[in-house]
Amino acid sequence: PQSRGKPDPVGAGAPRLGFYYDDAPALASLPQAGLSELASHIAGYVPGRNLHVLWQYLLLKLTPNLTALHLVQSALDGAVVVAFFLLLRRFAIPAAAAFLAAALFSFWPTHGETHFWLYAAPQNVLSTLFVVLFALAGHPLFFLAALFTYDQTVFVLLAIAGLRAFHHRRPVYLLYLLPAALFAWLKIARAPGRGPELRSNALHMLAVNIPDTLSKTVGRLWFRQLVPLFDNVTLA
Repeated sequence: PQSRGKPDPVGAGAPRLGFYYDDAPALASLPQAGLSELASHIAGYVPGRNLHVLWQYLLLKLTPNLTALHLVQSALDGAVVVAFFLLLRRFAIPAAAAFLAAALFSFWPTHGETHFWLYAAPQNVLSTLFVVLFALAGHPLFFLAALFTYDQTVFVLLAIAGLRAFHHRRPVYLLYLLPAALFAWLKIARAPGRGPELRSNALHMLAVNIPDTLSKTVGRLWFRQLVPLFDNVTLA
């Protein structure tokens, strides 16, 4: 409820929005951080996810309650879908097919995280937006924004840069290897234990993880996760 004209700290409909337990520290402390504390948090965060802290800070700072935050995240999700549609059209895919693909893309992979995991909005929704914009426009700022918002974008970003270098016959795109090298150095040198580690069972785990990941993405385990959704969905 409203209190003495102050903004509602929760927001209309907030009980239906939901958020994960790991949203709580950011919701409680990040909006009150001063600039020096924010800079320290950004510099000391997981390498490759430094900008994630900045985006989350701005989202929490600019939204007065959870409902407003939900609406902003929904708008970001919509921006991803629009950018994806434009990317498909850039590939000369017919408008109807591009529209259908973009509609499907609006529900997977980032839609659920937009609405039920506040802290995932920067690292998943925003990073996806930056990746798609880099594929669409090829601007280095999108490359850097995606790379240092969420570290798991590094391989797809390098693949896009390589494809652009090959397609446009412009070796200048190979310069993207430089920030990628900085990224790798930060992961390994500045945060021991947080970067990739070569272990004796690495090959065995790789052999286990590849089919497991495929199963969770497009296979048996993926379908098992969707069964509860299908059980509660009507034709309407």
